[in-house]
Amino acid sequence: MGGSLKGTASEFYFGAPPPGNDKATIVIRIFAQPIIGVMHNEVRVDPLNEIAEADEGNNIAFQDTGVNSGTAGAFNELTILKTQTSTLNPVARNALVTYNIAIGNGGSDPAVNVAVRDFLPAGAKYIEAIGTNGFHCTESGNVVDCVGGTVPAAGTVNLTVRSFAPDT
Repeated sequence: MGGSLKGTASEFYFGAPPPGNDKATIVIRIFAQPIIGVMHNEVRVDPLNEIAEADEGNNIAFQDTGVNSGTAGAFNELTILKTQTSTLNPVARNALVTYNIAIGNGGSDPAVNVAVRDFLPAGAKYIEAIGTNGFHCTESGNVVDCVGGTVPAAGTVNLTVRSFAPDT
């Protein structure tokens, strides 16, 4: 009995089965693809059609398996939402404007070392950015970077960014 396992294709070749044993079972375990959707699996017996048979059409079988983000070991599914939490909209010139940035994770595992980049409006004057869950925030040229954070599985982390509205 022998076989090979190469990348996405596998071929196994068997010698004559022992008397009274007319079938073989092969178990192959794989990790699901990291893409939500359908994973297609195909298996063939006598893939090179080297054994003469009356019906070659029954030498292939298929199995489709759905992949979603709600099972153990699934990849992370990050989302982001930015809202202005200041009570007035529009605000007065040079008024304090506060933004909440909610980072969600719809996956089953924590997302680690997450980075968020926020582009402040033209003319705004940065005041501060407050991170939680390990997020460390800095600003340069009205671009706020918050890095190193962890977003728990099926959870949300909020960042707060404050600036003054443009003077014009």
